Amino acid sequence: MNRKYRKTLIAGNWKMNKTPTQTKAFMTELKGLLPKEYVVAHKTGTGGALPDGAVSAINDAGIIVLPGSRRMAVTVFVMNSKDSPAVCEGTIASVARWLCTEWEAAGGVKK
Repeated sequence: MNRKYRKTLIAGNWKMNKTPTQTKAFMTELKGLLPKEYVVAHKTGTGGALPDGAVSAINDAGIIVLPGSRRMAVTVFVMNSKDSPAVCEGTIASVARWLCTEWEAAGGVKK
């Protein structure tokens, strides 16, 4: 990834992580289920619990840099869920993995 572009992402309050194994935080959101060669710059958000115990919102928005330097912008919102925050974060990771898999199958990744 272009060094200037990476600095811009960091300066813009985004988390920049090269592989899921380089950090223990946010392992289950956008980058949680992606292969290690995918670079993810993302910003997470969480709402509080609703009176009935549901999670008001958990979200993650970011840019996934695929092999071959192709970029994909992704935003996933989970709202009003009765599931635990961990399950909601796993859902976000599953959506990101599905999007990348479909993008690759459609020829979106140039190797």
